[in-house]
Amino acid sequence: MPKQVGIISSSHGVDSDFINNAEENLMSNGNYLVNEIKSEIEQHNLVVTTALAKGEAGQAIVEIAIRENCDLIIMSGKNPGIIERFFVGSVSDYVLHNTNIPVLLIH
Repeated sequence: MPKQVGIISSSHGVDSDFINNAEENLMSNGNYLVNEIKSEIEQHNLVVTTALAKGEAGQAIVEIAIRENCDLIIMSGKNPGIIERFFVGSVSDYVLHNTNIPVLLIH
């Protein structure tokens, strides 16, 4: 499944109502997807904590996991190319190197 990313900048004359509506749609879709996955996991008698956040993904994951006192971070990962990893890095790399919480990567 391709990763969905939304980048909207108001500095290019985009209407603020458009930006607000786009953010609301992204959050709504994100809530739906997260709740679907949470329901599937809870069927196996596991306690699941979910959160949606705005901002840099790796930093948000680490901050939320620490704040919620999580025992484990489960992430799906991809294998970025050499150029992408050099310039951008990866969210999973950031999380792995910026928390002491165990991380399970699913490819």
